[in-house]
Amino acid sequence: MRIAYFTPLNPLKSGISDFSEELIPELGKHMDIDIFIDDYKPTNKYITENFNVLNFSDFDNEDVRNQYDEVIYHIGNNEGFHESICKYAIKYPGIVEIHDISLHHMLAATTLSRNNKEEYIKEMEYCHGSLGLEATRQFLNGEIPPIWETNSLKFTVNKRYIDASKAVIVHSDFAKQMVKGISEKPVKTILLHTPDIIEDYNQKQVEAREQLGIIENMNVLASFGFASEQKRIKQILAALGKVKASGLDFRYYIVGEVANGYDLKSRINELGLKDNVTITGFVTLDEFKLYMMACNICLNLRYPTQGETSASLHRILGMGKVTFVSKIGSFDEYSDDIVIKIDPDNNEIDQITSNIIDVFTNKARMKLIIKNAVLFAKTECLLTSNACKYKSFISEVHNFSYHEQDVLDTVIDKLSELDIYESSIIDNLLNKLI
Repeated sequence: MRIAYFTPLNPLKSGISDFSEELIPELGKHMDIDIFIDDYKPTNKYITENFNVLNFSDFDNEDVRNQYDEVIYHIGNNEGFHESICKYAIKYPGIVEIHDISLHHMLAATTLSRNNKEEYIKEMEYCHGSLGLEATRQFLNGEIPPIWETNSLKFTVNKRYIDASKAVIVHSDFAKQMVKGISEKPVKTILLHTPDIIEDYNQKQVEAREQLGIIENMNVLASFGFASEQKRIKQILAALGKVKASGLDFRYYIVGEVANGYDLKSRINELGLKDNVTITGFVTLDEFKLYMMACNICLNLRYPTQGETSASLHRILGMGKVTFVSKIGSFDEYSDDIVIKIDPDNNEIDQITSNIIDVFTNKARMKLIIKNAVLFAKTECLLTSNACKYKSFISEVHNFSYHEQDVLDTVIDKLSELDIYESSIIDNLLNKLI
C-alpha cells in the first residue's frame, strides 16, 4: 500500500513531530510512505534521505492524490501545526489520528483570536447543537469563563473532522469512547509507542548522572515538556517545600521551556528551593532523554486535560521510573501498580508530598513500581508491534473489513447505552462471554 502521511516534523517543536519521526521509519517497513508538510525544510536527515517529502499544496493535484491508497492526517490542538492539516482532512477524507480529543484551543485560536465570532458559533453549533450554542452565548456575554479553559472535554469541537473521516485512530480508550459517542466510524486505540525501553535502567541512571554532574545517590525528580499551569508545576513546588521541611534532600529539574508569564523563579525563591530546583529551558531530544534516565521520580501531572495522552509517559515508563500522573482522563486508565495517581483536588499538594516521601523512603515500593512500569512498556508500547497495528488497521479500513474485536469494549458500549455502569454486572457478563 502507498500512504500519504500528513504531519508536522522538526524543526517544528511538537511532540507529534518527534512521534512521527520515530514511527515513520518503522511503518515504512510495511508500506510505502510519502510525507506531506507545510512549506518548510525538515531537519531530520534520515527522513529527508529515505522518504519523499512534499508540500500540502501538492495534494491538491488530482494526479498526485490518485497515487495513494490511503491518507493519514495527524491532528493536534496547536493551530500553528495542525490548522492546515485539518483543512485537508475535510477536503480529502482519510484516516484521522487525533492526538488531543479536545480541539477547543485550536478552534478559539483560529476563530476568536482572529475576530471571527461567527465561525466559532457555527462550529460550536455543528459539534454540540443547542448546548454548544447556549454555552457560546454565555461565554460571549461574559457569564462564564473561556470554554476551552474550563469545559473543553464537554465541548471537544472535533465532530467535523470525525464526520469527514473514513476512520479514526486514538491513543486511549478514554478517547475511543468519546469518538464512538460521536460517530459509528471505525475507531482504533493504538497506545503511544516508545523506542526507549531500557533493561539495565539502574546502570543507565548512573551513567546519565555522571554526564549531567548529578550526585549518584541523590534523590532526583523531574518534570518534562512545556512548563505551564496545566503541568501543575507550582503545586509540585509547594509539595517539594514540604518535602524539604521533612529533612529529605533532593534535586528537582524542570526540563523544557516555561510558558510566558508563568513565573516559577519567584515561587522557587519564596519556598526556599533555590538550591534544589533547576530550570533547564529548551533542550534537545538527546538531553531530554538524559534527564529522564537520571531521575528517580518523574512528575507527569496534567490538569485540566484536553483528553491528550503522553508520549513522554511511555518513554519514562520504559526507562524504569516511578511516575506521578493526574487521576483524570486517559491517565486514569493505567494500573495503580504502574503509576502513582494524584487527584487534582484540594488535597493535591498533600498527595504529592506524601507519595514523594514514601517512594524515596520505601525502596521496596519503588522497585516494584519500576519493575511493573518496564514490563508495561515492553508489552504495550513497543514501536515494532505498534507499526504492525497501524498496518493492520489501515489495511482493514482500506478493504472495508474492520470489525470491532474488543469484547470488553463492546460490552461497555452496550451497557453505556442503557446507562448501566455497575462493575459487578460487567464482570458477570464478561465471565460468560470469555
